[in-house]
Amino acid sequence: MPAGGAATGTKINLATFQEDVGELYSALPAASVGKGQLRVVRDSTVSAAGSTIAGGGANFVLAWSNGTNWIVVR
Repeated sequence: MPAGGAATGTKINLATFQEDVGELYSALPAASVGKGQLRVVRDSTVSAAGSTIAGGGANFVLAWSNGTNWIVVR
């Protein structure tokens, strides 16, 4: 990296970027184990804030474990 820590000439393929970010719902720890954690889920069936997440969908969401379920934050 050049001085200052900024990379130059870095390109991101936006078409595949989301596929590389987050994790599948099935890979999350149980909500009781992950209580208080935030994760990015890439296959949520819901996207509305406050909704309980299930996997197998096409939504990228920020998830929070309330100790019982993984919930959409935004």
